[in-house]
Amino acid sequence: MKNHSTISRGYKVVQHYIEGIYNSDIRSALQKLVTDTTSLYLVALQHRVMQLITDYEHALKNGVYENNNRPVIEHHLLPAEIEARTTCNGCDVCFWRNEVEIKNLADRKMLNHNHDSVGFLLRGFFEYYAQNGDMTTVRHRGFDWGREVLSLRTRGGILSKQVKGWVGAKTTIETNVVAPPTPSTIKPAASTDETTPQTPKPQPQRLEETKEIRHRYLFAIEDPFELTHNVARTVTHNGIVSIRDEFRRAWRILRNIDKPEQRDGGLLDPIDATGKGGSEVKGSFLELLEILHGPELKQVVV
Repeated sequence: MKNHSTISRGYKVVQHYIEGIYNSDIRSALQKLVTDTTSLYLVALQHRVMQLITDYEHALKNGVYENNNRPVIEHHLLPAEIEARTTCNGCDVCFWRNEVEIKNLADRKMLNHNHDSVGFLLRGFFEYYAQNGDMTTVRHRGFDWGREVLSLRTRGGILSKQVKGWVGAKTTIETNVVAPPTPSTIKPAASTDETTPQTPKPQPQRLEETKEIRHRYLFAIEDPFELTHNVARTVTHNGIVSIRDEFRRAWRILRNIDKPEQRDGGLLDPIDATGKGGSEVKGSFLELLEILHGPELKQVVV
């Protein structure tokens, strides 16, 4: 059992993170807390789906779920912030950095119009991706993995794979121009034959690199800036099965808390119950990456 100071520190760090205060200090403290605190470490370990998806994918998934809440979880900017917005190709790319104002609005419940608790939103998040029927947390149905595309730019957050034309895997050939190799700075040995002319070797003007790209649409997340790009295109069949199973397992845990039929373990079980050391956990994580994206990502450094 962790002491009171550790728990208090943990609550403060998580509260800042939830309220949107996420600077370098909070990031470092959060990473240390996840390592040191039994409950948070086990949550990260048991719900491996958080580790299996990139931050970008996860942000898009969260955004779609937030858009489906009623009232919508909105992210507001002050007038001064709006005037200072930065756009790129017509897209707003500014970042709200006023931590004091964010905390002030959060304390007064003015940050957005959705006042559901974090626990309620977390429950709804897992339910949304665990099944495609009617939900118990909001008046909405769950995500249909086989037919739907997550689209943050679209009202409601959903497009159909049919509309996007993302109904079957395809392979494309991509050719990029790369810089020619740097000429060697070593001078050639002087020739003993003075009659032999020194002919410089021609340097290639440009080189082309060709690679084959496999586009899969088993899991479809539309990049809001590059609309033809599926952010989750590398997810394989085994990968999507693993991701869906993790969502379903998390939803079963949340739905069956304090019930006799709970057989998936608890979010706050002691870390020793896993029976795994650091090296084994790292090994299992690499194995999961291979399941998700195929053997080509085997050299990923964790």
